[in-house]
Amino acid sequence: MRSIRRFHTLLCVVIKRPTELLDTKTAEADELMAQIGELTQEKNNLSDSLDKMQANTVAIEANTDLIEAALMHINDTGDEMKIADTLENINADYMQTEATESFKNLYAALKESVSSVVARNCYNLGYEAFRTENYDVAIDNLARAYEYNPSNGEALYNLGNSYNKKGETDKAVEIYEQVVELFPHTEKARKSQNYIREIKGE
Repeated sequence: MRSIRRFHTLLCVVIKRPTELLDTKTAEADELMAQIGELTQEKNNLSDSLDKMQANTVAIEANTDLIEAALMHINDTGDEMKIADTLENINADYMQTEATESFKNLYAALKESVSSVVARNCYNLGYEAFRTENYDVAIDNLARAYEYNPSNGEALYNLGNSYNKKGETDKAVEIYEQVVELFPHTEKARKSQNYIREIKGE
């Protein structure tokens, strides 16, 4: 009888111990999961803060560049190319989504104030680069010349020629088609049409 009681006691201990261990493990797991949840929330908060800081940095840089360009213009430094470079540093996404109307108006006014000089200088640099077969430099400058003076069909035409000579024929056709559309009934439009046919093998 004593043996049976002892066996029963041992059996209870054996059954109880794994249950206690299981309860302990479950409690530890719950605590760890709670800690992981807190850490995840903290990480998300830090990510949000970082995004806001980066957005603020872009805004500060954009406003700094605009102020610098405005000061150069006010002080009549005569360096229109540097003013243009400074304006072009301004983040395009910021201009589209965050900039105020007054920011955009000042930007447009400053760009307009330097446009004729920048367009002329870039066209001259681009055309000279095209003549000397430096097509990358030609493309950069002729594209910029046309951006600052969209009435300059020669800049657009020679931009197409530069892409064509460089072997980027798809881009050349795209530019030539713009010449035909924007400057119809001109010699450059006729030549552009001929180049399009030549590239397409027509």
